[in-house]
Amino acid sequence: MPATRVVNITMPVFNRPELTLRTIESVARLTDHPLVLTVVDNGSDADLAARLLELHAAGAIHKLFTFTRNMGVASAVNLGWQRTEAAYYLKLDNDIEILRPDWLSQLVETADAVPEVGVVAYRFVQEKLCRAARTADGRNLLLTSGCNGACVLVRRDVRERLGYFCEDYGMYGEEDADFGYRIQLAGLLNAYLSDEGMVRQQSEPAAVRRYDHLKRRTTRQANFLRFLTNKHCYREGIRPLRVERKFESVPGVDGRYTQRTDKTYLRLSREWAAHTAAVRSANEGLLRDFANGLALA
Repeated sequence: MPATRVVNITMPVFNRPELTLRTIESVARLTDHPLVLTVVDNGSDADLAARLLELHAAGAIHKLFTFTRNMGVASAVNLGWQRTEAAYYLKLDNDIEILRPDWLSQLVETADAVPEVGVVAYRFVQEKLCRAARTADGRNLLLTSGCNGACVLVRRDVRERLGYFCEDYGMYGEEDADFGYRIQLAGLLNAYLSDEGMVRQQSEPAAVRRYDHLKRRTTRQANFLRFLTNKHCYREGIRPLRVERKFESVPGVDGRYTQRTDKTYLRLSREWAAHTAAVRSANEGLLRDFANGLALA
């Protein structure tokens, strides 16, 4: 298969060593499609960071970038996508285990066969609003408003059209929902493969669940309002569908990357943020229900 078919798989990592190492091992062992595995370490603990360096030296990880601190999923994925040109870009969470060798080739073939599909993914959440569809060449898809970002593939032409994951959200954000919404506004489809048994999401050890409180009660509530504001700005043409990087990744003397806010992005973001109050007022009930739902979860 020619090099032009290569998939840049970018895996953002922050701790979870057992899950992370199992994911990397399964990608290396069970993938029948050409790939570049790019791992972006969001400032993991020393033991995992050292192990990632070993895997990079051994060739199991093709490219490895390390942040000095946790910058969130979007920033990590964007750096990986920015530093590796490829025909396809795939975001893979570090808790996904590969089960069948054709998992990646199925995603690529679907992206090629159905040009109107902007994102093709595997499903890990049983969403109620999916709509079954069948392609002209007999592929079964589930169409949705936005794919869960655990394992999503984007063709290069779509990435060039829509840019990057939005880095406004920081940690535990709505970057996948944001990307899916832009896919819709661009007149493209968000699609899941209906095939089961290709990949699976690994369960987290109890020790990892200490992050749930932060994700549910603080950061995600603020990010939900930010998502509603961005939706308004995209829909009304206040903000372009093509999203550039908010941060410039700068390597230090130790090889680790720090993040510097782009001045142009910062200036424009002030204009977009000016709409937050209006969005909050218009969606007061929705925001209250969201907060109550998190509190009861």
